[in-house]
Amino acid sequence: MVSVVIPTHNRPRLVLEAITSVAEQTYPGRIEIFVVFDNAEPHPIEVDVGSGRDLTVLVNDARTPGLAGARNTGILASRGAYIAFCDDDDIWYPTRLEQQFELLAAYGGPAVLSGGIHVVSDSGTITRIPPSGPLRRKDFLRDRIMEVNPVTLLLPRDLFEVVGMVDEALPGSYAEDYDLLLRVSEHLPVLCVQDCIASITFHAGSFYASRWEMIVSGLEYLLEKHPDFAEVPEGRARIQGQIAFAQGASGSRRLALRSVRRALADNPTEKRAYAALLVALGFPAAWVARFARQRGRGI
Repeated sequence: MVSVVIPTHNRPRLVLEAITSVAEQTYPGRIEIFVVFDNAEPHPIEVDVGSGRDLTVLVNDARTPGLAGARNTGILASRGAYIAFCDDDDIWYPTRLEQQFELLAAYGGPAVLSGGIHVVSDSGTITRIPPSGPLRRKDFLRDRIMEVNPVTLLLPRDLFEVVGMVDEALPGSYAEDYDLLLRVSEHLPVLCVQDCIASITFHAGSFYASRWEMIVSGLEYLLEKHPDFAEVPEGRARIQGQIAFAQGASGSRRLALRSVRRALADNPTEKRAYAALLVALGFPAAWVARFARQRGRGI
């Protein structure tokens, strides 16, 4: 059985589409779906999930508000041998689980599964296919590999007993998926279906789109929690560039320039550092972020 956790917040139409995409999987095994209302009043969920599919509505009222607490609320209520995620503005493609279990069977051992995505923005749709793998922790320290998106993750349930739950101490739950990837890839390889198995939405209305101070706090927390970033300078430079961009966007020009220098000292070719330099010098952060989003990427 696969347990699917769908956190939601005031998106009644979109969450129904997400639920339907999970329920209509060609995978013949049982799927239990947990819709977790986070910081929002529950609304009726009127969707027929069909045979072999169970739907449960939960409220994240006992754990930390935010994405991490909502994900953990669903995980703790679940019983499946595998855990998967689908945010309320994402869509699974019908053969997603079937393709992942075929890949797992071909590999012949325990692994975390992922796959390609379509990134949908106001500029159109972009295809992102991750490396086939196996990907390990050092790969994710070096590069976030954004193609390995939480909407495509399929994780063995017992792995959470080893690495712990989604980290609710991360400020605003920012980068909780990246933190989880760093932890799980230390213990199991990540294998990726070489096909698009889901779609994600990039839009200016994202919760994190302009919460710059939260982003800085989250990224600094990440660097402190994972000190082996120091062994991978290009990975640390990437995060310092992100910090610099957020500091510049929030008006902290002096801090931004300091973080730019740190990023470039680790990696003189880090593009985010140069983007942050533009913002620190007065270039509109929203324009730079939109430019990245049009190419299916965030800063």
